[in-house]
Amino acid sequence: MELKEQLEGVTWYSPIGSSMEFKMDGTTGIMSGVYHTAPGKMIAPLIGRFNPDGPGAFGWTVSWPKSLKYPTTSETSWGAYIENINGIPTIVSKWIITEQLEGNLYYSTVNGCERYTPNKPDEKTIEANKHERTPHPLD
Repeated sequence: MELKEQLEGVTWYSPIGSSMEFKMDGTTGIMSGVYHTAPGKMIAPLIGRFNPDGPGAFGWTVSWPKSLKYPTTSETSWGAYIENINGIPTIVSKWIITEQLEGNLYYSTVNGCERYTPNKPDEKTIEANKHERTPHPLD
């Protein structure tokens, strides 16, 4: 199955309830969509690339807007692949974030990993997973 068929038209959920959706151009390999952080309550567009000729790795980036809770800008990028884990399609990803502080100073880069599935987690699962993962600064 081609990557576009696996990813598009699905809402993908992290174990802490963040979600994203992809739109994919099978000719150019450009992907776009929206990312919703559950803990940070932020919504931002995403843009990325994939190989339209078959399965493989793909990636996307989100430029986070300033907000009252997060008064600086930041950007997160993910590198990922999709695999079937226990019969569930799962996006396995590594992320890296850089945050701008006041002036032109930059925060050290923070990185971690995350998995996404089409299964929306319930509140009990979200609470349990908040403590078992690398914390993302926008959580």
